[in-house]
Amino acid sequence: MKPYSKNRALCFDDILLTPQEGRIQSRGDVDLSMVLGVDHRPDAKICLGVPIIASPMDTVCDEEMMEALDNVGALGVLHRYTSREEILAKTSRLHDKGLNNIAVSVSTKDVFDKDYIYQLDHAGANVFCIDTANGHSALTIEATEELRSKVFDTTHIMVGNVSTVEGFAALIEAGADSVRVGIGGGSACSTRIVSGHGAPLLWSLQQCVGVANLNRSAIIADGGVRSTGDMVKSFAAGASAVMVGSLLAGHDESPRKYDEEGNIIYRGMASGEAQKDWRGSFDSEEGVSGRVPARGPVEQTIKEFRYGIASGCSYSGVQSLRNLHKNARYIEVSDLTVNESRPRI
Repeated sequence: MKPYSKNRALCFDDILLTPQEGRIQSRGDVDLSMVLGVDHRPDAKICLGVPIIASPMDTVCDEEMMEALDNVGALGVLHRYTSREEILAKTSRLHDKGLNNIAVSVSTKDVFDKDYIYQLDHAGANVFCIDTANGHSALTIEATEELRSKVFDTTHIMVGNVSTVEGFAALIEAGADSVRVGIGGGSACSTRIVSGHGAPLLWSLQQCVGVANLNRSAIIADGGVRSTGDMVKSFAAGASAVMVGSLLAGHDESPRKYDEEGNIIYRGMASGEAQKDWRGSFDSEEGVSGRVPARGPVEQTIKEFRYGIASGCSYSGVQSLRNLHKNARYIEVSDLTVNESRPRI
């Protein structure tokens, strides 16, 4: 076994961003809009007023969540854990509602079905998310190249997940416009325990940001974000958007599944429970199932996200989220800092 890097791999709790001089009079004046895409495909770029993306999970994002997030400038990705006929019908209904962006997740197998891809495109999908556990694979790279050859240059291709700069660069080279970065850190993910593989999300973002800046491509921080503070750190590290699952589960607009006691289920799509529902069986599992509280309308939660991110920008002295990466500074902190940072009343 050889070391990938001799540098310490930092996670969110290992750092704090240092406050800097600011001249922002109101957090409401902070511009949080971000653009996702690559410069050589300008028509495939998507702009988000709030760069939050709902994960394509069957207890997180379906039609209602996508519509609600679109209304507030965020993005939902339609999950693929149902029949193709149902996905096409949902895509068409969303298109009829006039959403700014309609993002649909597809498997690598789906990509090689020319008719299905054309049907999704015709139904109104303008963002295709190739959804795989290990995006740095020959199959995913080939699938990205295949999808790029089938769709117009106005179509945004999102691919993931990866944790290293080599994986990120390979997918951008294959034709991705944005890449989901993060393996093993999700709240319902057990990949690191089962396989021994993964990397802290903050470290992965730091690895990939150089290639992203060079290619003017977009990093989507995905897995391990527990708070708006982690979101701010992700943007400071170079992410253009943050994808979340558990933080959006349990809302009025989330697809609801209940256990026998009436509790709201949140589950990883690699959990045994989820696999049995959409495959009928499972051989192994790299995810878990849990329960979340009822959280009310998602609009209020997005307002809280907006405030937290804007607050982070103000502490780093920037009026626009796009400038946070360039301006932010951080320090490494001791393990005791986590306890000191928590409210103690």
